[in-house]
Amino acid sequence: MSTASPSLLHSSAPLLSLSLSLSLFLLLHDFRDRNRRLKMLQCIFFLSDSGEVMLEKQMTGHRVDRSICAWFWDYVLSQGGDPSKILPVIASPTHYLFQLFRDGIIFLACTQVEMPPLMGIEFLCRVADVLTDYLGGLNEDLIKDNFIIVYELLDEMMDNGFPLTTEPNILREMITPPNIVSKMLSVVTGKISNVSTRLPDATASCIPWRKTNMKHASNEVYVNLVEEMDAVFSRFFSRVHLLCIILFYAYILDFQHMLLII
Repeated sequence: MSTASPSLLHSSAPLLSLSLSLSLFLLLHDFRDRNRRLKMLQCIFFLSDSGEVMLEKQMTGHRVDRSICAWFWDYVLSQGGDPSKILPVIASPTHYLFQLFRDGIIFLACTQVEMPPLMGIEFLCRVADVLTDYLGGLNEDLIKDNFIIVYELLDEMMDNGFPLTTEPNILREMITPPNIVSKMLSVVTGKISNVSTRLPDATASCIPWRKTNMKHASNEVYVNLVEEMDAVFSRFFSRVHLLCIILFYAYILDFQHMLLII
């Protein structure tokens, strides 16, 4: 009966360990890459209510052709031509589409892999809300007049297909909202970027939607207590029904902060 020499067994052990490590690495890499792709938006388009593509933003290295917009608009026409009555999630022959119709603008996001539908819809809602806050409204002319701001916001709001920074408080510190002064300075200095070089303080805050280090001339809290009582008694003065409601309102600097119903 032949046996392997000790030197052969000793030399094959590192090779076996290396092979197992390489297989485990490839398995983990494939699992991580698969999880990444499951939640990735590849592109976002802005369309007018007539189907015209106003803006295109590619989020990843996998470019989505504009022909998907033509397919989407044909689908809208086949459903009656009213974008507001179209389903928010549509499966085309090549892509999954997420669409939001807001103030005459169609926000259309595309992906080729399955992902949570609410993620794509919620991101489009955030984009629409942020643009409305920045531009003071939302229509075709405002989008075309502020292309640079819109592209800068999309760059910060999504990174390689994943939602990144969607809080307006942080975005306002990173990208200056458009105004007459900034437009005049951009013409004079030639600087067209509104992106700040300083990291916003709110990024390290536990409450990103609230500004940090805010100071006011006076910090006041107003509290209103409203008590309501409804009672029904019988002719023998026994209680039949009693309802008591206490409303607690707290106002901080003219902002309704809390409503507690007891």
